[in-house]
Amino acid sequence: MSRGVHCAGGSDAPIEDCDPLVGMHDAMHRLPHSFKQPRGGPTGPPPSERDAFLPHERLSFAEALWLYTIGASNRDPTHELDALT
Repeated sequence: MSRGVHCAGGSDAPIEDCDPLVGMHDAMHRLPHSFKQPRGGPTGPPPSERDAFLPHERLSFAEALWLYTIGASNRDPTHELDALT
């Protein structure tokens, strides 16, 4: 994204969870599967900053939101999309 490459958020359903909020969380935190929390809530100590996979590639909330909204709706880079208002 930082180099102008058009990106879109999505999942590898049914292998991965198709919930876009889970995808946004994963893009922002980049934790390995061993740290993923079950839907029932946390079962152990929270992961630390050093547990992230390639932490320099984590996205901000705004970037993750863009990825799963504007980015996902505009997969054709030649197509113009009006801003959300």
